[in-house]
Amino acid sequence: MLALALFVPTALRAATQSLQISIPAGALTGRSDGPPITVTVVDSNGVIDTTVSDKVGIEIGANPTGASLQGTVVLNANQGVAVFRDVTLDRGGDGFTLVAWSPRLADVTSAPFAFMPAPRPQEALGYGCA
Repeated sequence: MLALALFVPTALRAATQSLQISIPAGALTGRSDGPPITVTVVDSNGVIDTTVSDKVGIEIGANPTGASLQGTVVLNANQGVAVFRDVTLDRGGDGFTLVAWSPRLADVTSAPFAFMPAPRPQEALGYGCA
């Protein structure tokens, strides 16, 4: 009896994978208790590929106010999922997009979104500290 082994080169496997980005409401505050941005590597059926531990990053795409993205913006996926917990924008605005990337996969751009940073404590009270 002849046994055959199937070898799928990484380049071919990558062609069947893609990135998905999720930016929940309340994300981008930089607070550890806020909802994180997640980037997942999915197969052609939309199922998370839990074998992936590749480098994944996020960056600003559309930037209507010249904001900076701050925090940890590059990390390795863990079982196909990259979780960005401490990311924030330093300016608010409407029409931002984020781009998720990984070296061997096509970039993906989020839907446009609005962001308004939380006021600093003294601004929320309506007066400065003396």
